[in-house]
Amino acid sequence: GKEANTARRVSMSSPAPPLLPIAPLHGESGYLRWRESVLLRLHTLDVAHVLTEERPDDERSAAGKQWARADAMCRGHILATLSDRLLQVYAPHATAAAVWRAVARTYDLDIAVDDPTYSLPYEKAVKFRYAEGEPVTEQLALLEGLATNAELNDTCLCLIVKDQFPTLRMAVIKRKYRVGVDKLWEIARRKELAARVEYVRNGRYAPPTTYAQDSSSSSDDDERCPIRRRRT
Repeated sequence: GKEANTARRVSMSSPAPPLLPIAPLHGESGYLRWRESVLLRLHTLDVAHVLTEERPDDERSAAGKQWARADAMCRGHILATLSDRLLQVYAPHATAAAVWRAVARTYDLDIAVDDPTYSLPYEKAVKFRYAEGEPVTEQLALLEGLATNAELNDTCLCLIVKDQFPTLRMAVIKRKYRVGVDKLWEIARRKELAARVEYVRNGRYAPPTTYAQDSSSSSDDDERCPIRRRRT
């Protein structure tokens, strides 16, 4: 609309903010960092809108010319952050949105689908395994990210926590799996803090990363994660 166009004109007349360097994309392993870094740059330059907005019908109008300029800048910045090998693959695409979609089709496989059997985010979340010797809080953060990406509901998240986090198992069972993410974090941080205090009291100063498993168990250990999904 007019307000958005006015804001963009004001933005374009202002000094350009410094741009953070972006490591060239070489393949799938660097895709997530590349995607987020490129989006930050495109939003900083105020040209990211062309990735979702259609080209104006009248290309010779002021709005059409402004869109074409933003699209050329957006496309150029995307291509400039590709490796020489990938540049040859994606340069034939004529618009920024076409380049962006083409790269995503190649590397963005973490796309949620209606059938969880074919959902990579869902499989990553339910196959999460607790790693002995790694900080509990870091592992809970990893699981929370996987669950959010897979759109798992809180009950499913609690079932995974019960199966994989020894120190949180009984807290989840006692609350009958009605534990939100914030409460899980409260419990995990409290246990982490208590373990570290005890560690220091015993004359050791490096923080512990493992804890003894709860001695209690439950007959419902074989419960499976319900397939539908999460989290507004």
